[in-house]
Amino acid sequence: MYQYRKILELHPDDVPLRSIAMITQHSRQKVIEIIELAKKKGGKYR
Repeated sequence: MYQYRKILELHPDDVPLRSIAMITQHSRQKVIEIIELAKKKGGKYR
């Protein structure tokens, strides 16, 4: 299961993508996909 909430909480705090990937145990590519999807949907995250 992807940790969408955790990824979207860490991203605005200027945590590097590699660190987010390590913390959530997902690939950097998956982290980028989740962030881009959230931006595309226009939802506020944080």
